[in-house]
Amino acid sequence: MTRCALASFLMGGLVLLYGLTPAFAKDNVKIGISETPLWDSNPLMLTGGESDIWGSETRAFVDFGRTTPDATLNAMLAAEHNHFNNASFNSNDFFFRTDLKKNTALWAWSINGRFDYDTTRTGEITTFGRNARVGRRLSLQAAPRVAYSLSPRVQLALDGSWQENHYDNNVSLTDYRTVSFSPSVVYSLTPLQKAFFLFRTQHYSSLDGDQEVDSLGPSLGWQYRFKPEWSLELFAGFLASKHDGYVTVGNDWEYNPTYSAMLEYLGQRNHTFFSVARARQAYANGTESELISATAENKFTINPQWTLNMKALYQDAKRSTVSTGNLDTGYEESVGFVYKVGERWDFSLSQKFRREELANGLGVAERNIVRAGLTYRLGAVPYLQ
Repeated sequence: MTRCALASFLMGGLVLLYGLTPAFAKDNVKIGISETPLWDSNPLMLTGGESDIWGSETRAFVDFGRTTPDATLNAMLAAEHNHFNNASFNSNDFFFRTDLKKNTALWAWSINGRFDYDTTRTGEITTFGRNARVGRRLSLQAAPRVAYSLSPRVQLALDGSWQENHYDNNVSLTDYRTVSFSPSVVYSLTPLQKAFFLFRTQHYSSLDGDQEVDSLGPSLGWQYRFKPEWSLELFAGFLASKHDGYVTVGNDWEYNPTYSAMLEYLGQRNHTFFSVARARQAYANGTESELISATAENKFTINPQWTLNMKALYQDAKRSTVSTGNLDTGYEESVGFVYKVGERWDFSLSQKFRREELANGLGVAERNIVRAGLTYRLGAVPYLQ
């Protein structure tokens, strides 16, 4: 029964994607399956009384790409069966990603979409050490963008985003929704430099209560590609936030700086990415607050067969009498190797560690995950070529 459901999900999604774009196109469709044994030391990120699990993740996926002279579509469909020594962690999960772009002489449209039906074991930034049991999570996201070129150097754009999360464990976790709109003006200073002015509006609402947060504010940005391999992007501004439905809240606005800096290097053997950001972050406990995060990533191609992936993440949650929450700091690091065995087989080995320090004396949670995976790709689907 499970295998039939997974197959139906993948084939139905493939047929839908294939019918969304014109017939005059270049297609790239690949189907694969992977088996990943794993060990997880603290799957619920508890601060006490934690216990480990071991088992496997079996995943079937379809990667779809379609290119026309003025549009591109990339999508991924995946179905995953998780089986562990503790049956309460067993689950059948489903995932969908899509990225659609279309351009004309003056207009540009794009939309990114995401659908996750999984568990809180894999899908949350933090559960604050409160997640007494694994629960189902449904996450829906969409990020549309439309832009119009007033002149060769000036562009008007409107970016939007929508995210909605639902949990079946409503005792510990709270359903929520976030919606944002950001009109902007983009000015090309030189062929390699762009300046941005944008105004962001954002609304957070807890779907299980009356908590709401409205935020708005301007930002200035600058983007520079100073070499073919290097690019730099800087943004700075502020957000004014008003909270409703929280016990500690009056009628005052809260003002916080926002910023982001991103540096990317794309060389022949290294793909390196650094970022620092301060932004509003929604959580699954009915709160939204400022989160400072710093990320460093590197993908190093040792040779055509071997690849080394490394990532480090640091998070610092800011709180005030208005912005509440229990996360204090978080640290995460991961290292993984991928070995290509021919054109269709991949073997991977990875390790991941996460540590969370919770505020208000709630303790510290730590977690180690070790994975060893084997992936087989069927290659291109002949009748779509």
